[in-house]
Amino acid sequence: MEENEPRSRGAGPFGYVPPEGTKDASGARSDEWATASGIPPRAPRPSGEDEVISISPRVLWTTTGVIGVVLLLLLSSIWISQRSLSGRFEDLDEGFAALERQVAARADEMAVIRSRLGVVEREVGRQINVAEVSRKVRPSVYTVRTATGGGSAFVIGRKGGRSVLVTNHHVIFPAGQGDRVTLSRKGGGSITGRIDRISARNDLATIIVGRKLPVLSTAGPPKSGDPVVVVGSPLGLDSSVSEGIISGRRAGFIQFTAPVSPGNSGSPLVDRRGRVVGVVSLKIVLPGAEGLNFARPIGQVCGSLTRC
Repeated sequence: MEENEPRSRGAGPFGYVPPEGTKDASGARSDEWATASGIPPRAPRPSGEDEVISISPRVLWTTTGVIGVVLLLLLSSIWISQRSLSGRFEDLDEGFAALERQVAARADEMAVIRSRLGVVEREVGRQINVAEVSRKVRPSVYTVRTATGGGSAFVIGRKGGRSVLVTNHHVIFPAGQGDRVTLSRKGGGSITGRIDRISARNDLATIIVGRKLPVLSTAGPPKSGDPVVVVGSPLGLDSSVSEGIISGRRAGFIQFTAPVSPGNSGSPLVDRRGRVVGVVSLKIVLPGAEGLNFARPIGQVCGSLTRC
């Protein structure tokens, strides 16, 4: 085709064939063509200027409403979550309060139990293990034999390498200071002792032996109702044991109920720990009388005859 021959023109939009010369150098349709096609002409935009996008008020309000609804739903969800958490925290607080009440109740129960245990322990403490006490006391208790009779004695102290035993004066009478007596113990053989000191007023005497023997400890005055044990030689039956309680104190004597017989004079009256509280001295023998037995307080020995 020759360059000067006019080109065929295609149909424009909707079958409309734009007249010649309606395209500019860039190929865009001219305003005349746009007007003829029924489309409003658009004002030319200066070169280099951005196109301004306009939003209708309806779209703006719609978008704002949607955003508001979303925010409202979000806030509602947060509020509901907070209420739920608040309820859970309240439940936890109530649970902790209930737990504290239970702990306090258990503490009160434990206090009651401890109080009852204390009572039981005191009651148990008031009891006496006779077997244990007698095992502890027996090695220190001896049978005393003289030319006219006998009784019991026990080790109360030491003087250098010698041991001091205490008994009743009526046990060694009529022997006097410096006289010799025989001491024996079951399983321990016999030893010879010498009468050292005498207190006829308190019916007490001490005997010295030339060897070291196990010494009994002493205790203060017992109380009425305290359990006691007597270890001695009734009728010469050495290492015999009996138990009872303290009945009271009578004008320089300790009254007790543990059974005693002739030969128990000079026996130690000991407490639940095996400590000497008195020296068995006499009993009242009358028709119908029982358990009227008496001991000299150990303090009379320690204060007048020897150191304890």
